[in-house]
Amino acid sequence: MKHNLIILIALAGLFLLFNCKESEEKKAQKAKDLITIKTLGLAYLEEFELDKAETEFEKFIDLAPKDKFGYANLGLTYLRMARYPEAEKQLEKALSIDPNDPDIRLILATVYKMEENNDQAIAELKEALRSSPGHVKVL
Repeated sequence: MKHNLIILIALAGLFLLFNCKESEEKKAQKAKDLITIKTLGLAYLEEFELDKAETEFEKFIDLAPKDKFGYANLGLTYLRMARYPEAEKQLEKALSIDPNDPDIRLILATVYKMEENNDQAIAELKEALRSSPGHVKVL
């Protein structure tokens, strides 16, 4: 009986060790994938290949749904595509993750400006200045 218990404990230990190693490998691969996707998305955005940028940022969101980066850059992509309602939706998601990010608020203010909603654009800029009074782009 004691011998069976020792074998069971050893097997459980091996199982945990194997799962931890597999989990670490998965985390490392996910981090690599996120860096690759982020780099590609930003490169496509820079080169104005907006459909490709959209695809990459959607992939980023699928892998990291709690990260503001994917939503903010997808919103910027939609802004450049003149898809303002979709841009606003993605930027609002980014702000729900980090409401104090002045860059996201600046992009959202630009969306509002393009929609000729100047009051809302000004409100976003004022909110950005409240959390980051010295932010150069907002000033």
